[in-house]
Amino acid sequence: MTGVIFLSISVLLFSTMEISSKFISKDFNFLQLTFLRFFFGIFIFIFFILLNKDLKKELGNLKIKNFLKISSLGFINVFLSMVLLQYSVEKGNASVAAVLIGSHPIFVYILNLIFLKEFDKVKLFKILIGILGISFLLIFFKKLNRIDYLSYFAGLLSSFFFALFTFLSKRFLKDNSPVITNFISFFSGILFLSPFFFYQKNYLLNLNSFNIPFLLYLGFFVTGFGYLLYYEGFKRLNVVDGSMLFFLKPFIATLLSIILLKEKLTSSQIFGIFLIILSLTDFKKGIKIESYNRIKKDNHS
Repeated sequence: MTGVIFLSISVLLFSTMEISSKFISKDFNFLQLTFLRFFFGIFIFIFFILLNKDLKKELGNLKIKNFLKISSLGFINVFLSMVLLQYSVEKGNASVAAVLIGSHPIFVYILNLIFLKEFDKVKLFKILIGILGISFLLIFFKKLNRIDYLSYFAGLLSSFFFALFTFLSKRFLKDNSPVITNFISFFSGILFLSPFFFYQKNYLLNLNSFNIPFLLYLGFFVTGFGYLLYYEGFKRLNVVDGSMLFFLKPFIATLLSIILLKEKLTSSQIFGIFLIILSLTDFKKGIKIESYNRIKKDNHS
């Protein structure tokens, strides 16, 4: 039950990222928002590292080679994926951006097929469904003159890089805890973004009583506690059930965008969202991951 609560909260937090960013997108550009979100978020991991002797020991014993490997995750996730996602939210439709980033398992399937040779007819069928859903989402619109295709393409690229980040993280998490991995990933991502944050006076922020609470919420809760609760939930929950909970993100984000941002979706977009969510539902993958984790735990024992 505790795992369900943790993971449900994390899914809810992740689902509010796009809409929260949209509310203050006029005050901050996509680079500023990405930098500030991870800058505030990293303090959550610093707090837990300072309180945990094992985490401090793990960080102190970390080899330079492993540090550089984990730092590459920061470049892929923070510098590439999250910057592109924030651009997609700023320039386009927040609900569509949420669905696109939520479609990253489609690209994970493809990466597994290419590099790990894990061919599965069911997975291939789901990939085709996902691609068809994205096509409906991006191509078939009623008001073509009002579409920012660049923002949706950025959302697709963001989804791909997040899939690559997820794919590579599987290897790095074998030797390092999620807290340390995320801490280094966040830290390196901030370093990569720093030159752009200070370029052309991007550091001059338009702070006011309205946007500050949104910034703190995006940093501490969505980015910091969101990642933390996500991993803590999976520790206590069956992987299949956990994955199904996480797939609620497109539903929640779309619903919030329609209610709070008054965004409108065409019937073809709604059908596209349905196809993408259908393509993400993969019980076989969850069972394989659960079996792997059980075998790994037994080996350690």
